[in-house]
Parts: sequence; structure tokens; C-alpha cells
Amino acid sequence: MKTAGAAGAAATDAVPQPIASPELEEPIRILSDLHLGHPGCRVLEAAQLGPLIEGAKTVIFNGDTSEERSVKFVEKGRQQFAALKALCAEVGATPVFITGNHDPISPPHHALDLFDGRVFVTHGDVLFPDVSPWSKFHAFAVEAMVRIHAEYSAEELGQLEVLLEANKRVSAEMKVRQPKVAPGFWGRVKTLFYEAWPPKRPLKIIHTWLTVHKLAHAFKEKHRPEAKLMVIGHTHRPYVSKRNGATIVNTGAHLAISGASIIELEEGKWTVHKIALRNDEYVRGSARARGEY
Repeated sequence: MKTAGAAGAAATDAVPQPIASPELEEPIRILSDLHLGHPGCRVLEAAQLGPLIEGAKTVIFNGDTSEERSVKFVEKGRQQFAALKALCAEVGATPVFITGNHDPISPPHHALDLFDGRVFVTHGDVLFPDVSPWSKFHAFAVEAMVRIHAEYSAEELGQLEVLLEANKRVSAEMKVRQPKVAPGFWGRVKTLFYEAWPPKRPLKIIHTWLTVHKLAHAFKEKHRPEAKLMVIGHTHRPYVSKRNGATIVNTGAHLAISGASIIELEEGKWTVHKIALRNDEYVRGSARARGEY
């Protein structure tokens, strides 16, 4: 079986390592932003993800896998996270977890370089120094960003490893407060209204959706110019964007008004599939895009 990367990377259990280049068995599937434990999450039980995981040798969960930043949701998030790991073991897939802004500490890595640098995987929050400019708690993020960035020189902040570290530190300090809602349909409806307030917030989200692909390409060209494929999430809108021989894939999210997709890597080729719900399970739907790396 072919593997990704040239050398394995060991990480400590306590402190996430900024970037790793692990040996991963193919086929590899990548998805992001499950937000397990969040009342707006469409995945009510981790077992619903079985068809997406079965058949893969490695599954990369690219950030915001479960809710760690809200005390109201963290326990349910931990339970579903444990169920997700058990599901991977049951179907024979190795899970690899990357940090996001909702789980900035516990996963072992902030980013992965795969296939000798031809593929770069990171959650995507590092595209924004203030993490989530559309957040209800943006002011808290800006305060933390200014204070934390002051600890580094401009030269240090030009290094990807330092940017990732600073970004996760900001995420870990962000204030998180969510409404108390019941699970299920009405919980997701209430979450939708909560997330849409104040009215200017949806405008910020739409602006981000319209411009983030430009930020992603510029980021990749600066920090990973040799990469042919960069896989991110974070902004909750799936897309595929190609420029100058490189492709950015955003796998979206599994929340109430978000779309979600999954990307598979094997034998130098990638395929993005829309994720669909069938018989109360999530499956790979129609292919949205294909390419090589």
C-alpha cells in the first residue's frame, strides 16, 4: 500500500505539533467541521458517519471535530468523539485529528504535509489572524490576537509554524457562549436564529464566503508554493477553487445551514464528493470535482 509523506513525525500528547509529515495509508479521506456535540450539528450520532469512513485506510478529521470551547456542549462532544474513534477502529480506518478553532488544543497537529509536500492540510482558521472575523465574540479575539502577536517578532510571524501556534493560542482564549437548546430539529432552528444575529453578521459571513478562496490561494502561494492541493474547512461552505496549477478544496461543515463534502486521495488523484443523507446515514454522493496532485 502506498503511503503519504516521506517521514513519520512523532508528537507529544500534551502540546500539538505545528506541522507533521506522517506516513498514512491510502485511500485517505478528509472531512472537517463535524462540530460533534453542538446542537446545530446534523450528525446526531457518530455511527451515522459509518459509510463515509468504511473503505478508507486513513481518515483525516480537519479541525472542529467536536466542541471543546463551550462548557454546555463539551461533555456530549467528548462522548461523540469517543464514539467516532470507536467507529474508525471498527471499520479498520486510522483516524488522524487536526486542530481547529473549536478544538485548538487536544488534536496532535495543526497541519499536515503529505506526499512530499504536494498536499497540505490544515483547518483554515490560520487564514485569519483574528480567527473568525464574523464571530459574535470578534472583539475578544482581536484583543487576544494583539496581545499574543506582540510576543513574536514580525519575522517570526512570517513563519507558518509560528502563525499556527499563535492562531491556536488566540482560539484557546476566545470567549464562547451558546444558547441552551434541545437537540434535534427545533434545536437547530433556534441555533440558526442565534447565529444570524446581529443582522450584520450574515453579511460578514457572505463576504467571507465570496473572498476566502483568494485568501487561501495567496496563503498557499506564500507558505506552500510547491503544494498542488490544499485542503481546508473552517468557513462552513464547501468549494473547489483552481488557480495557477493548484487547487484549494474546502470540505464545508455539518451544521444546520452548511453544506458538506469529503475528499479522497489515492494513487496521485483526488476526488471531492458531496455528502448526502440516505436512510439516516451519511454517504458519499455525486462527485463534484477531480484532479491530480
